[in-house]
Amino acid sequence: MMPPNFSKISLELVFAILFGALVGAAFVVSMSNVSARWTLVILGSVIAVALLLFVTVFSNKLKLSLLIAALLSLPIFFDINFFYRDYTPFYVSANGFSVTLFDLFFFPLFFYWLWKHNQDKSSSFRFEPVFIWFFSLLFFFNLLSSLISPFPFYSFSALSWFFKAILIFTFFRNNYKDEATLQILGRIFALILLLQGIIVLEQKFVGAIFTEQVIGKQINIVSLIGNQEVKRVAGSLSHPNNLAMFLNLFLPVACLLFFEEKKVAWRMFFGISIFLALLAELWTSSRGGWLALAFSGSICFILIMHKQGFNLIKVLLSFIMVSILAATVLLTASETFRTRIFGEDYGTADLRVPLMQVAENMIVDNPVLGVGLNVYAARMQHYDNTNEYVSRYYPFPVHNTYLLMAAESGLPSLILFLALIVYILWLGLRSFYHLKGINEKMILGLMGGVVTWLIHNLVNLDDAYMNKAVWVLLGMIAGLAYSQKIKFKQREVDNINE
Repeated sequence: MMPPNFSKISLELVFAILFGALVGAAFVVSMSNVSARWTLVILGSVIAVALLLFVTVFSNKLKLSLLIAALLSLPIFFDINFFYRDYTPFYVSANGFSVTLFDLFFFPLFFYWLWKHNQDKSSSFRFEPVFIWFFSLLFFFNLLSSLISPFPFYSFSALSWFFKAILIFTFFRNNYKDEATLQILGRIFALILLLQGIIVLEQKFVGAIFTEQVIGKQINIVSLIGNQEVKRVAGSLSHPNNLAMFLNLFLPVACLLFFEEKKVAWRMFFGISIFLALLAELWTSSRGGWLALAFSGSICFILIMHKQGFNLIKVLLSFIMVSILAATVLLTASETFRTRIFGEDYGTADLRVPLMQVAENMIVDNPVLGVGLNVYAARMQHYDNTNEYVSRYYPFPVHNTYLLMAAESGLPSLILFLALIVYILWLGLRSFYHLKGINEKMILGLMGGVVTWLIHNLVNLDDAYMNKAVWVLLGMIAGLAYSQKIKFKQREVDNINE
């Protein structure tokens, strides 16, 4: 007599075998018919879906599975652009309406959260009026800038990323504030650093797996510094400066949680991730990234010491001595570091200065609404009165995110954006002095990551609304700060009742 569930088990087994066979056949066919990049996309997608289903089925935690997948996809730029326009005659940061790998995981997560919130009215959902005002005003100025743009299609393409940034901020503002989930998030951040470190190691010493054909973007550049050519790696971020900026967002969190982690195995995991990420950072040869990380690390160290009651003068002197020692070790041990610090970087200043002059001309002539969102490169020749006529041989935006934002969407837009970030950092700093344990380390590390981004953008180009990782961090800071505020008020009420 057959077991009662035998037919069901057999049917499931048949479906599993058929699915596996179809996936295998599709993969074999893809290897001979599509590029290596899309073959990797197919393979990665199958593995990701399989892991997602595995974790979901065995842990019954769909939300956590989607979160892990979304965060791990942050530095992976496989996307599909709807309404993409070929042969665009100038550089744009957005062309069409993009659906990224991150979106495929984040939006199900976002709508699942909304659905759960609708089912459970007791769950928290909050969006403070101050944020509504900030985002409304930012949208207003960016919309006007898009409407006056000579190429509105590209402007509205960029504006679509603004809405994504708001959704990311809103979601992380309202979720993941308990210690258990923060611990998981910290480990995911460390895993992100570990994976980028492994990719950079392979690119540096092997160069056969994570190639330009597979990743679909530039994986390194060669800079002439002094009399020496320096190969600068980019990981999966298309440019060494972008890689350094991305690593810096998560390094402060990982470093602080390393000391908070109680389990030896996880502490070793954090240590290896941090070491590989710092090694990758060194090989980017990004001086802006190095400076941003050093400054942010200094601020985090000083804040921790100040909170613990140490004398600030003694802390500063101790930190200066440690910094001198660390710089001496790096100068002695690393030729890359030594060359980038003391070598003459041909063409860098010659390029950056005239680009800044062009941006200044744009801002002076269009101070309120700018020249149009995402059309800087299209308009730069009109404002190029430099002796070098830089726009002819370098038709790309200025290497300063703040000048770019002011030039494209106006000074009010830039001021509002910076005011929003300063306000969130102020909320985080105020909460830091009341938090303890992993909450304390997490919020300080998140603020440290945002500070690195702010500093690096003084000498680097980044689209503020397209950098999804920044909005993840900003949302988490706002959420942790609000959570601390609620707990503090509750303690005051309890004390009064006693």
